[in-house]
Amino acid sequence: MPMFVVQEHHATHLYFDFRLEIDGVLKSWAIPKGPSMNPKDKRLAIMVDDHTLEYATYEGIIPAGQYGSGAVVIWDRGDYELASGSIAEGRLEFILKGKKLRGRFLLTKMSGKIKEWLLIKKRDGFAQMAYVTESMLTQKFQKRLKIKVPPGNASLIKENRSFGSEKHLSIFSPASCVIDPVLSLQNFLQISQPRYRVLPLHNHDYLDNYSCRDLLV
Repeated sequence: MPMFVVQEHHATHLYFDFRLEIDGVLKSWAIPKGPSMNPKDKRLAIMVDDHTLEYATYEGIIPAGQYGSGAVVIWDRGDYELASGSIAEGRLEFILKGKKLRGRFLLTKMSGKIKEWLLIKKRDGFAQMAYVTESMLTQKFQKRLKIKVPPGNASLIKENRSFGSEKHLSIFSPASCVIDPVLSLQNFLQISQPRYRVLPLHNHDYLDNYSCRDLLV
């Protein structure tokens, strides 16, 4: 049975990474307010890059200078059963079998949007009308976390060539973002095999909620 995991991520802003194992990867959504067991809550879920299955067990502190730097803890995890739908259809209905999240849920893409979805708890015997999403990261818990690079986030820069005022790089790693110290803290790079032109970005908080692929040309 495929797995799901929710990781509480304390980056520039707190959000929750909701991940479903689909087709050998973790399909991922960033949920600013976190999942809810209350069917009345329609939680914004922004689809982000796929992650490797190894990422499902990651807990630690992403080092400063890495994309998403900050504390990450596993908020909930377990198996899930797909009831209907698909990513291509823009609608997924599934049954979660976690410790916090249980029962039937719906992920549906918002009309006219590309990355914006809604995560909604369906009405069933597990629904909780007075549910409050609580943080797992207490001060005591945070002291136990170690600084470590998540799976698939380490980059290897093969080539760095300058074209006028622009830099072109070839980097090997699964899709993600890092800050490259050669270019400055306000340039973000896509980690992937092809070369991309890098645009300077002055408000990098945007990356906390949207895929960095949107910033490349």
